Amino acid sequence: SSLRVRLSPVSDPSVVRLTVIETHPPRLADQLPLLKVAISSGCRRAVHIVEPGTGRIRHEFELDAVDGQLPGGMLLTATDREAIIRGSIGTGIPGTTIQPLVIPVPPR
Repeated sequence: SSLRVRLSPVSDPSVVRLTVIETHPPRLADQLPLLKVAISSGCRRAVHIVEPGTGRIRHEFELDAVDGQLPGGMLLTATDREAIIRGSIGTGIPGTTIQPLVIPVPPR
């Protein structure tokens, strides 16, 4: 499995698009956990598109920018969605916390 992240400008310099492609082997895709992919701040719009049978999920975020550049300190997180659900209903392992994958997002 892999995550591929790309920043791209849009026609408005106050917005930048962040695209995350989550890819799993197609034959295993139905058996693997889904990820909750989120951005730490400044998100104007988020779209999550599942491509059934392909093992691909596309996460697109439109983010606040200044002159086409993101503010510093922005983070992308990816967390096992099933672990979040288990933790919310109290069936997690005592003393453990859900650890997301945290990726710093560069300004450009």
